[in-house]
Amino acid sequence: MALAYFILLIGGLVFFHEFGHFITARLCGVRVLVFSLGFGPRWTIYRSSRSGTEYCVSLLPLGGYVKMLGEDPAEPLSPQDRPFSFNSQALWKRFLIVFAGPFFNLILPVFIFFFLAFGQNVHPTTIGIVVPGGPAWEQGLRDGDKIVSLDGEDVNYWWEIQDKIASSPDKTLDIVYERDGKLISTTITPRVFSQVRYAELGATEKQGQIRVVQTYIKPIVYVAPGSAAAAAGLSSWDRIVSIDDQPVEKWYEVERQLGKLSGKTVKIQALRHESIGNVFGMEMSTWGLPKTVSLAVPATNNSAASLGLDSAELYVHYVQPGTPAETQIGLQRGDKLETLNGQPIPTWSIFERLVYDDVKIALRNDEEKEFTVTFLRNGVRHEQRFLPTQLSRKGEHNTDVTVVVIGAHNLSEYGSPSPIPNAEPLRYAARQAVWETWDKLKLNVLAVAGLFSGHVPLKDLGGPILIGQIAAKTEDYGWTYFFKVMVMLSINLGLLNLLPVPMLDGGHLMFFAIEAIRREPVSIRIRQIAAYIGLSMILLLMVLVFKNDIERSWASIISVFQ
Repeated sequence: MALAYFILLIGGLVFFHEFGHFITARLCGVRVLVFSLGFGPRWTIYRSSRSGTEYCVSLLPLGGYVKMLGEDPAEPLSPQDRPFSFNSQALWKRFLIVFAGPFFNLILPVFIFFFLAFGQNVHPTTIGIVVPGGPAWEQGLRDGDKIVSLDGEDVNYWWEIQDKIASSPDKTLDIVYERDGKLISTTITPRVFSQVRYAELGATEKQGQIRVVQTYIKPIVYVAPGSAAAAAGLSSWDRIVSIDDQPVEKWYEVERQLGKLSGKTVKIQALRHESIGNVFGMEMSTWGLPKTVSLAVPATNNSAASLGLDSAELYVHYVQPGTPAETQIGLQRGDKLETLNGQPIPTWSIFERLVYDDVKIALRNDEEKEFTVTFLRNGVRHEQRFLPTQLSRKGEHNTDVTVVVIGAHNLSEYGSPSPIPNAEPLRYAARQAVWETWDKLKLNVLAVAGLFSGHVPLKDLGGPILIGQIAAKTEDYGWTYFFKVMVMLSINLGLLNLLPVPMLDGGHLMFFAIEAIRREPVSIRIRQIAAYIGLSMILLLMVLVFKNDIERSWASIISVFQ
């Protein structure tokens, strides 16, 4: 099946690229002689009696071509054929025909993303986490609130909130949200935040945000020593599953339910977290059997915190020996992280992401990045500086991966709200098609630029073997994965073909630009010399990517012969 996925992937990309040349040539009145998928010896699948075009499949599947009448300037043509030849066309027509191949590769993702998004269920407008100190927090929104309208317009889906907020930086918006069945109205002003998108490429973008996310924290708790919760029999890192037989799935549900049960003794059922050993310096654990305790909720001051309960999200559960968390920060089990470089830490995953992104950007600039973290231990605030450790490891497909190590770990789980049917499938699909295509196009442009600037090493390039290995993962990950791989390769193919290298489409476009300036075509002799240079460059690139592929797969290759 791996070969079938590879042929389907490459064949689809080549077909769409060559179809761009083909259909544009036909529209411009140029006669197409051959449409071939692949190179080398070919088998004719169909010959059109009307147009004379021969549709073929060739032996080598790594490419394809469209042969047009009069494409070779030295080709003899009869007076009757000349009006239908490529080189007899106006310059703008020739430009469009050549440009159409890469252009079709660049727009293929629009169709793929539209197809993937159409009919897809989407997330509702319930907030999972409100980041402390952000615009939403300052205006009183909290975890579990449901946004009903923004700027006077009803919102039914999370993507509508994202679009409205991102497009309204520094603009005051009316907002209505629901909490415990009551509607609350206020105003909110999205602020411009810089967000790292692709740290390895140094890519950041600024957009309006109110600092909310849809992901919620599950109710794994930290229990303060000597508290009412501890006396009742709860322990740190228990997972609460119900309160008075009412299931709870989110931490904010625990906070809200306890707030409604003032002066009552409640029954709390929790799963005890149990260690089952240590593997490679990491603690392995599982959830034990349910445990039920009774907890008296005071009539006043009935918050979860007053009972000694807190989300375990920001509490240190385990510290790896010898890592920066132990040797530089001095973290211990039970410490609670507060700030990173003076900014509140909303979740552990965001803490790790911020460190990872900043280290990657610093590494890209040949710099070191030092961080300042504050944490609480037994109610006392501590501040320490640290430099994360960077390790080079082999990732998927045996590629080199830089791992950023802090060495402290929490015990937490996240969830997302159940998707709901989307009543606006066309608008959503169009939005996703444009947004996702633009995002992936920017990523690929940065990657190609990184190759020339040296920020993306040449050893990261891959060829047919790597593409085949990636395509083979379709068996495990499914067709959505396959089409997303096709998107990235299609944009890559389009951008690379636009490079001004002779033998590529971009090389032809370069000669057309020169012809437009000089008012006459570039001489055949110069084009021939340039073609040899371009062919040499392409062959060198092929040697490089095959070398990278073989080095990455060397162990697998050797094992076949052992």
